[in-house]
Amino acid sequence: MLAQERLPIREHIDRRLLKRMRLFCIICLVMIGVIIIDVLRNIIGIQLAVEGIIIGIVIGIVVSRMYHLSWDEQNTKVVAQIDWVGGFILALYLIFMIFRDWFFEHWIQAATMAAFGLSISAGSMIGRVISTRRSILKTLRALGISKGNVGK
Repeated sequence: MLAQERLPIREHIDRRLLKRMRLFCIICLVMIGVIIIDVLRNIIGIQLAVEGIIIGIVIGIVVSRMYHLSWDEQNTKVVAQIDWVGGFILALYLIFMIFRDWFFEHWIQAATMAAFGLSISAGSMIGRVISTRRSILKTLRALGISKGNVGK
């Protein structure tokens, strides 16, 4: 029953958007695997890794706004486009990603910095996936294509 409910919803989402979401999930899983290995090897503490992921999730939720989701009547699909606000958020995100090492190196040792940066990146992907998924379901629910709560 679950697969039957997902199939019609998937048909109403742009293929590129679905690929982007899948790619984020795969990359995020690999990053989390590396973070777990770094924690087990005592390169980074579990608390710092979790804090990095939480910071990343917040950043990812904000950054997911750079793609404006809308309904394409012609193709009957949800599509993602970057508008001027999204472009501004993208620029801020790139600046943060470039200078994050400089910002955090005041508090974190150099050996731990790479693992912490990876934690932030993994968290930002998690945040982007969560927020994008929520926006897609909200759009589909508003159009009457999907029923139920946004989180389901």
